[in-house]
Amino acid sequence: MKKILTVAVLLSLGAGVSYATSISFSKHNLSTSGTGVHSTTQTQICIFCHSPHNPMGGPLWNRTPPTTDPATYLLYTSGNTLTSAAKTARIDTSSVSILCLSCHDGTVDEIGSRVINKFNNPMTMVDTNGTWTKSGVVWDGRTPVNHPVGFDYLLAQSQNPDKLRPARDVTTLLGEGFNVFFLSTQTAPYYNSMECATCHTVHDPANSPFLRISNANNALCLACHIDKIF
Repeated sequence: MKKILTVAVLLSLGAGVSYATSISFSKHNLSTSGTGVHSTTQTQICIFCHSPHNPMGGPLWNRTPPTTDPATYLLYTSGNTLTSAAKTARIDTSSVSILCLSCHDGTVDEIGSRVINKFNNPMTMVDTNGTWTKSGVVWDGRTPVNHPVGFDYLLAQSQNPDKLRPARDVTTLLGEGFNVFFLSTQTAPYYNSMECATCHTVHDPANSPFLRISNANNALCLACHIDKIF
């Protein structure tokens, strides 16, 4: 049992090092070594989102929820090509996208202040690229994003099977196992929800902006959409 536990710990630590290596050269490096929005005091990279001790919840979460009421977010739900399922998109406190919005709905100051376990290190943040809320990577909750999140993809696909691929095909095209990126909401019955993490992977900056695969020739879009008419 001890050997198994030791191997598991080593594997998890190794995975963490791999992630930190890639994140260190990305916009998600919010430490003093970051080149975009970053702290002037905190040298650790992972601490802005994760803590091994006394986390708020999974995945070892080290941030308080966004201050904006999720019910007030203005979602993209009015497109002519949207299914009725997509038009009923919603985000609540159980949505995994709330993890993203703990940074991406706020100001540069809130990025540091929302970290729970700071280990007595104040986190004064600076933005080298101008005003944080106008940087192009922050959703303020009031401007509609250009793709719906927070809806049941399986239901949407059943409503428009000629335009949307089955979830199993989607996750195959994205290079992962079945239903990985639609298991995105923590409470039933929304286990098949389209969320930020369906298209984005926060630890890997290889395909900007943190896309799961390159979108060259609309490859990412076409993982879900059967044709180019979205």
